[in-house]
Amino acid sequence: MTRDLPQLRPSLPVYDLKVTVFPVDSQTPSLTTGDIFSVDEGGSSPITASHLKASDVDTVLDQLVLSLISPPQFGYIENVLPSPGFEKSNTGISIASFSYQDILDGHINYVQSRHQRMEPTADQFLLCISDGKHSSAHVPFYIIINPTNDEIPQFVARNITVREGEMKQLDVSVLHALDLDVPRDILLFSVVKPPPPRQHHHPQQ
Repeated sequence: MTRDLPQLRPSLPVYDLKVTVFPVDSQTPSLTTGDIFSVDEGGSSPITASHLKASDVDTVLDQLVLSLISPPQFGYIENVLPSPGFEKSNTGISIASFSYQDILDGHINYVQSRHQRMEPTADQFLLCISDGKHSSAHVPFYIIINPTNDEIPQFVARNITVREGEMKQLDVSVLHALDLDVPRDILLFSVVKPPPPRQHHHPQQ
């Protein structure tokens, strides 16, 4: 007895099915700080990608925008890139937002502007980054300010009365000087015009 062999069915047609997936902006960008940022007192320094690192899995970096949540206390942020259609740099103009592409291109500076009659050694500001739909958490950015010798010493001298032939010590009650620079400098007094030489009066014969 022989078993019946199954009959072969004709091959079914094969179709290529193409699926198009449209991207959806569903991920939140992230912003982290990197290298320590420092600036000289009264100067400026660029904020680069080594200081602020951004990432977004579904948005290209040049479309990300950073915004200040709270500005720095002893300075400001500037974008030196000229405005569209203009050639003049925007140096010296405080801004509240800028693109991450400006960071990559080296156009963003922190300017340490408030230092007269004060000696700030640190500053900070708070910012976030957005892709136009989602915003990152607020990130603090810390700044170290390197002090410089920029303050003019203040000097007060009081008049004194000395009897002929006597001597008086010039202490802080007579000469008083103040320098606000940090760290403290050694103050050196210089005599610009010395007192007139002592004159001897002889009685007439």
